[in-house]
Amino acid sequence: MPAKPVFTVIGGDKRLYYLAQELLHTNPVICCGTAETPDGAVCAGRLPDAALGGDILVFPMPFSPDGENIPASSPITVEEAIRAVLPKHRHVFGGRLPEELKARCRELNVPFSDWMEMETVSLPNAILTAEGTVLEALRHSPDGLYRTKAAVLGYGRCGKAAAVRLKSLCQQVTVYARNPIQRMEAEMAGVCGEPLEMLPEQVERYGLLVNTIPSMVLPGDISSCLSSDALVLDIASGKLADHIDIPSTQDLGSGVQAIICPGLPGKHFPRAAGRILAHGCLTHLKLFP
Repeated sequence: MPAKPVFTVIGGDKRLYYLAQELLHTNPVICCGTAETPDGAVCAGRLPDAALGGDILVFPMPFSPDGENIPASSPITVEEAIRAVLPKHRHVFGGRLPEELKARCRELNVPFSDWMEMETVSLPNAILTAEGTVLEALRHSPDGLYRTKAAVLGYGRCGKAAAVRLKSLCQQVTVYARNPIQRMEAEMAGVCGEPLEMLPEQVERYGLLVNTIPSMVLPGDISSCLSSDALVLDIASGKLADHIDIPSTQDLGSGVQAIICPGLPGKHFPRAAGRILAHGCLTHLKLFP
């Protein structure tokens, strides 16, 4: 019987700790720079040793928030992480993998997969993101949500999951999307659908705005139109602040709050998020027993 491939898990937050813990049910695991090392995993102090000992490399999600270092308990630069990919490796996983790492993988004929492009990860991850959005909305809404009208910007995976959950809590939910088919799908799901370009003239009616669009395209600043106690949650790109002339992540004198909310699954549900990543790896590689 051939030996089971060894996963080398590099850096990351609690999600990668739980990923490693889940992988240990089926495969050997080496950890390097992780927040913690689960029982049964080998802890490697040096990245070159960890990479050499593994068959499959697992990087964080996102790979590098600042473009210079990967999140790890001990410093690991992006350059060091890219050099860790070797011809011996059977696969590389991570979130938002940089082009430089993809180029090295192609050069060495090492297959790679970005979790953000894997349906087995992105779909359940959208559910956790939506549930995290609800938590953030409740946390920052002193009056609760039952009388609140909410606007969801975008109707992709996260938009759909957020809209259906907010529907059960808010007085009304309206989806703003460019695509008319998406607007019809929103109405089929029991919420309202409006063209995105209508938002500036309608935004004052909403107490909660949730942006799920990675690249915001709005006709200019909408801050002057916001309700005086509106809560704005950007769970996608952080670029909604480009259209709101107010400091993000702050309580404003008027009562308006604009909050950037990246990485909600890792923040609120790291165990479930880590297991989703682990199952995504095993499913992709057909390694389930």
